[in-house]
Amino acid sequence: MSIKIVMMPKDPARPLQVLFELAAEGKSPVAVSQEQFSVHISNDEQPRAFVGNAVFSTNAPKIFTVPAKIPLSLDVTTSSNRLAGGLWSDLRPGTYKLRVCIDAAKTREFDYQWLGETFSDDYTLVIKKD
Repeated sequence: MSIKIVMMPKDPARPLQVLFELAAEGKSPVAVSQEQFSVHISNDEQPRAFVGNAVFSTNAPKIFTVPAKIPLSLDVTTSSNRLAGGLWSDLRPGTYKLRVCIDAAKTREFDYQWLGETFSDDYTLVIKKD
């Protein structure tokens, strides 16, 4: 997974928007359900500063199947921290690492499902307070 852009809204009550690409390496497709995705924000002082659900548009498929060697562009939002409560905008000012995660599935529920945990590349997120 490769993060292309993160958009931080001016209104801190609005969610972060993350655009990224998902690709299958090798010769087989990979399938991932919406529920397997999450967004993680961390830094050295707070390795789990924020973990939020990845929220897809209402018309997005529940399962994404990515053909081998053909990246799929995805767009998610996240706002609520499911670990500490609060919003992404409640994080202290500073430089953070944002990653999209595919969480491990316990059992295979559909063809080609990715069962392991994996993360995107790191995206540097700078949070400033006005």
